[in-house]
Amino acid sequence: MKRIFSMLAMAAAALAVPAIASAAVYPGNGQTGFGGPVGGGSLEITDTPTSITFTLTRGPGDLNDGLAIYLDTLAGGV
Repeated sequence: MKRIFSMLAMAAAALAVPAIASAAVYPGNGQTGFGGPVGGGSLEITDTPTSITFTLTRGPGDLNDGLAIYLDTLAGGV
């Protein structure tokens, strides 16, 4: 009986639908302060069941100033 259950579990895992990633792109605000690398750029956020990826694409100019991105990870906000 254990062997049949094990085989059924393996078959179900093999037929499982792979997880689909979702992505969203947030454009900059169009401002050109400090050369415009952030305002003219975009931030893409891709998530899967096991990871979250942030990709910052800079606009024109060099990204030579400080940039801080704050994440609110607690329920209810701060």
